[in-house]
Amino acid sequence: MAVSVAPLTTTVMNSVKADHAGIASGVNNAVSRTAGLLAVAVFGLIMFQAFNSHLDQRLNAIPMPAEARQAVNTERLKLAAAEIPTTLPDETRLAIRTAILESFVFGFRRVMLVGAALTCSARCSPGWRSEVENDGRDKRVPGGAARWGARPVRQRAQHAQLSAVDEQSKVVRASHSGGQRLSALS
Repeated sequence: MAVSVAPLTTTVMNSVKADHAGIASGVNNAVSRTAGLLAVAVFGLIMFQAFNSHLDQRLNAIPMPAEARQAVNTERLKLAAAEIPTTLPDETRLAIRTAILESFVFGFRRVMLVGAALTCSARCSPGWRSEVENDGRDKRVPGGAARWGARPVRQRAQHAQLSAVDEQSKVVRASHSGGQRLSALS
């Protein structure tokens, strides 16, 4: 997710007029932080559910006293850091430790698969494709009329400079027609 933050922020900031940049930045920050919180919560739930279901399957295959099973069940919230009762034989402790660690890896893989699936689905969605060509023309408008909000900030600044030069050249042309000669633009 960290790789996508800078390009998304740049896209958002380049798509608004300069006088709305503060509002766009605030909205972008609020949405990205909220999305981060939701992602941690959802991925945490996926991890915990996958860990618990896999651990149940593995513990059912290990013969152990009911007290030991209860002790392991109270330690589930610690995930891979769960402590195993020391009163059990070494073989049983090793089997439980292996079950806990493999269950953690299983949950982690499940979270990674869900993340990869979300990434692929976002990339394949039609909203990902830009409707604006590189030169700022909107492909949805006949003739590709330029959308001011679609231009990057640097292009807007260049446009403003060119507009200022055009205004100066009009003044120079007007002064030439009045009989005065100017040698350079001021």
